[in-house]
Amino acid sequence: MKPMTAIKPSSLLHLSLFAWAFLSSFVVPYTSLGAQRPNVLLIVSDDQGYGDFGFTGNKVVQTPHLDRLAAESAVLRNFVVAPACSPTRASLLTGRQHLLTGTWGVGARANMLRDEVRMPRFFQAAGYATGFFGKRDSIQWLEQKPWDLGCDEFIGVWGYVHRDAKFFTRSGVVEKKGWTCDIDVDNALDFIRRQSGTGKPWWCAVAFILPHLPWEPAEHFSKPYRDAGLSPALAACYGSITQMDDATGRLLRGLKELGQADNTIVVFLSDNGPSYKGLTEAEAATRNVLALKGGKATAWENGIRVPLLVRWPGRIPSGERRQFGSVEDVLPTLADLTALPKDKLPPHQPWHGISLRNVLENPDAAEVDRTVFRVAIAGEGAVRGQPFIKDPAKLPMTAQHVTLRGPRFKFHQLAGGAAALYDLQTDPGETKDVSAEHPDIVKRYAAELAAEYQRIVSSGRALRMPVVKVGPKTDGMNQIDGSTAQSITGSLRVAGAAGVRGFLASGDAAEYAIEVIEPGRFDVSLSGKNFDQGKGWELTIGDAPVPLKAAAAEQLLFGPIALQTGPAVVRLSIRDSGAKNQTQPILTRISFRPIR
Repeated sequence: MKPMTAIKPSSLLHLSLFAWAFLSSFVVPYTSLGAQRPNVLLIVSDDQGYGDFGFTGNKVVQTPHLDRLAAESAVLRNFVVAPACSPTRASLLTGRQHLLTGTWGVGARANMLRDEVRMPRFFQAAGYATGFFGKRDSIQWLEQKPWDLGCDEFIGVWGYVHRDAKFFTRSGVVEKKGWTCDIDVDNALDFIRRQSGTGKPWWCAVAFILPHLPWEPAEHFSKPYRDAGLSPALAACYGSITQMDDATGRLLRGLKELGQADNTIVVFLSDNGPSYKGLTEAEAATRNVLALKGGKATAWENGIRVPLLVRWPGRIPSGERRQFGSVEDVLPTLADLTALPKDKLPPHQPWHGISLRNVLENPDAAEVDRTVFRVAIAGEGAVRGQPFIKDPAKLPMTAQHVTLRGPRFKFHQLAGGAAALYDLQTDPGETKDVSAEHPDIVKRYAAELAAEYQRIVSSGRALRMPVVKVGPKTDGMNQIDGSTAQSITGSLRVAGAAGVRGFLASGDAAEYAIEVIEPGRFDVSLSGKNFDQGKGWELTIGDAPVPLKAAAAEQLLFGPIALQTGPAVVRLSIRDSGAKNQTQPILTRISFRPIR
C-alpha cells in the first residue's frame, strides 16, 4: 500500500466538510463539455455477500453478467456498507451515517427522519427524470411517499415476495403476475425508453429483493446446482443469485439496445453481507471466499464488506481499485461525476461521504486516510438488544459492538469493554489482534471512535422511534405501530414485529410520540390480542385521560378526545394486576379516527 495522505479528520463532521470541498474541486459543468449530463443507473442487490460473485472468487455460483460488468467497471473491493438493508440504503440515499438519519435497524428502527433528502431529489432538482423500482426501503416511510421524496415515477414491491407480488404505485396497490426481479427490470426499461428524445438526463434505481430469503428461484436457475450435487438449500440460494444476475444482464442489454449505455454511469452494490440461514457450516464456507468473520447484521467484515462496481465507458477506466470506499460516498461521487450544480441542490444535512471521482478516474490516486463508524444491528453487542431507548445519550458505548473502519485497520469496541485492532491488509478475516504492534493506531482509533459515538448519541437524531403525525385521514398518518414505543416500563417486552406484550401488572406502560398537525376530535382504536386478559386499561394523551368506550379481546376503543396542534405523548397502561398464568395481551397498533 502506498503512503497515506496527511488528511486525518477526527470525525464524520470533518469528513462532511471535506467531502463538499473535495467534490466541488472536481465539478465541471457539462455544458462546457458540449454534452448532456450522463444518466445514472443504480442497481442494488439484497443480502449478497462479498463471496457471492464469480469475479470475487466463488468458483461455484454463476454470475456471468455481473462478472462482465465487473470487467468493464472500476471495481472497489475494499468497500463497506452497513450491516443491514435499511441502514445501508439510508446511507446510500443520503450520503450520511445511517444513525444520524434516524435509521438504526430494520422494521420499526428504519426510521428516516423527515428532514433527510434522498438521492433522487438531488437529481430531480438538477433537471433529471427520476424513477425508482423495487424494494421500498428508505424511499417510503409513514406519510412520506416516494413521489414526495424526489421520484417522478415509482413502483415498489410489497415485502419479499419473489413471484406474483403486490406493488405500490402512485395510483394504489396493484398485483402483477411474474417474477418480481423481471417486473423491476421491465418497469425500469420502460421508464428509460420513455426518456429517449426528451432532452433530459435520467436517474434510475433498480432495487432487487434477490437474493434475500426466502430462496425460491425459478426452477431452471436452481436445478443445475442440484444436478451438480449441491443440497436443495444451497442450490436455492445460488439459484436466487443467478436469477438476480440474469435480470441484471437483461437490464444492461436493454440499456445498450436503447442506445443509452455509453452515456450512463452504472453503479452496482449489495446492501449487506450474506445470510446463511438453513445452510451447513461447510455450505456457508463455499460462499465466504475470503473467510471473513461474521455475517449479515454484524459489524464484522462479512457483515459490511461488499464490492462496488462503477462503469462509465470512455470516462472511467476499468480495473481494480485498492482504495477504501464506503456507502456514504456513493451520493457525493455521483453528484461530482454528473456535475450537479450546487446552486440548484435542495437544502440538506451535511454529507458524511466523500467523492471517489479521483479514485475512479485515476487508479493510482492517493489513499485518503479516513475512518467510518459502524455498529452491529443484530447478534452480540447489537443495539437492537436495547429495543426502546428512552435516553440515547445515556446508552454507554460499552453496551454495544461498535467499530471504526479505515483503509487498512479496523478497531473494535466489543460489548463489555474489550477492544481489538485488526490489520485488514494482511488479515481480512479479523483473526489476529494487532493492538500490541500498533499502539499509536489503537490510541488514535479509540479516541476517534469514542468521540464519534458521543457525537451520534448526543445529536438527538439517533436511536429513537418515529413520531407519527395525526390529523386528517391520510395514508401513512394516524397509525402507530405497536413496536415503535419510545419507552416501555414494568414487565412489558418486545413481541418481535408484532408489537409489545405484557400489560398484566400495575406499572406496565408503553409510551408513543405523536405530532398533531390539525386539531380536532378523535376516537382512538387499539388493535392486538388478548386484551380481555387485562384489567383497568388506561390511555392518556399528554395529561388528558381518554375514556374507554368498548373492550374486546382484539380491540380497545377509547374516546372521544380533543387534540390540539403540537407534540404529545400517548401512554397506554394497566391499573390492576393479573394472574401470572394469564395469556399476555399484545398491542400491535394504535389508530386515530377523526370525528367529523
